[in-house]
Amino acid sequence: MASIITIAGEKLFAAKAQANEQLDIDTFIFANVVGQDATDPIDRAEIIPTANVVHQQIVQQVGRINDNVVVYSTVLDSVTGEFDFNWVGLYSSVNDTLVAINHIPTVSYT
Repeated sequence: MASIITIAGEKLFAAKAQANEQLDIDTFIFANVVGQDATDPIDRAEIIPTANVVHQQIVQQVGRINDNVVVYSTVLDSVTGEFDFNWVGLYSSVNDTLVAINHIPTVSYT
């Protein structure tokens, strides 16, 4: 499984820190990208695969592990629907920026 902070996300982190402003990451984006290998490196310039998006959901919890690690989570409930996904992105809708990406083995959500 590969995970990265995007170049756009890194720039947003820096700009918000410099301005002493809060960074709002508020959305999970789930996509099913055909042919994606979860073990391949992720291009940090990657964008949202809009043609492959299968679901979007708000961030429900945020936790801080230490000065350099935070955790974002959401729960897919029983009314969400059925779909497969292998791409997960963290998105800041306020800043229209894809902040982080995970490529994972395909998950069937039923």
